[in-house]
Amino acid sequence: MARLIIDKETCTGCESCISACPFNALSMKEGIAVVDEKCTFCGAQGLKPHPLMLSLDLFNKVIDESLLHGRRQMLIMHNSGEPLLNKNIYEMIAIGKQKKVARVVQFSTNGLFLTEENCERLIRSGLDGLVISVDALTPEQYAELKGVDCLERVITNARTLMRVKREMKSSTPYVSAKMVRRFGFEDTFDPFLKFWRGIVDEAALTPFTNWGGQLVYQGTSPPPGRRYACHFLWYYAAINPDGKVFFCCSSTAPGAVIGNVTQQSLEEIWQGESLARMRRLHLGAKFEMTGPCCNCSYWSESGRSLDRWLRRKEERFRKRKV
Repeated sequence: MARLIIDKETCTGCESCISACPFNALSMKEGIAVVDEKCTFCGAQGLKPHPLMLSLDLFNKVIDESLLHGRRQMLIMHNSGEPLLNKNIYEMIAIGKQKKVARVVQFSTNGLFLTEENCERLIRSGLDGLVISVDALTPEQYAELKGVDCLERVITNARTLMRVKREMKSSTPYVSAKMVRRFGFEDTFDPFLKFWRGIVDEAALTPFTNWGGQLVYQGTSPPPGRRYACHFLWYYAAINPDGKVFFCCSSTAPGAVIGNVTQQSLEEIWQGESLARMRRLHLGAKFEMTGPCCNCSYWSESGRSLDRWLRRKEERFRKRKV
């Protein structure tokens, strides 16, 4: 699910974005484009504006610094925006693959920009995986959820991608279609899986997240009663186009910022006190002191507590620093 953010400092009020927005989620207010509350389960509302697209220079800086510490398991090419709107996305993917920065390079998309030309470029770039965030079974449900009736366009584009893959004799990207498990829509889960398994490589259901407590929880089952440390703090940082690093992709609240790669090295941020403190609070079960983590539901996605393993990991790290 892409998040839409307006940079109010550079908005000229030309209104071009209103007609271009595929979700019909923009309007004008006092001469400035604003996000309407149409996309009903993303965390965009109230976020501080930042440059919309990650620059190629900043991408290369992050990649090169990451490689100093080995190869990552996965490089995910999306966070707060639709990846296919970035004109450099194909070059970035190719760089990530050529430099072997991660075993898997992938991203999620709303599927609205999977034109035949874009599909060909994605395949040539070497992209390993692509997730289409569909999230609805019928056009009516899609329109209710995302504010515009574009489901048929997404389906057509997905079929185009799979056809282009066959024509180019490529096994990648591995294409998944996913739906978030929302309460009240349980009867659509099996039909969704059956329909999309006939189109793409895989169809799956994913847990609902409340984006760091920004949304009312709408999942099909509540998180476990006994809370444990969120293991994402140990491997899932997110980097925004303005260089800000968040300890998790599920929250872009100010309290989730642990540094900025335009001012610090990735190593300094990852081994810094801001992240270390948050990890200690989680392992100490002091969740009421964790700010954006306090009411978040993302921690439960692991399905089980990894606290003992994480404590051993922290102890080994402390001994190495000494």
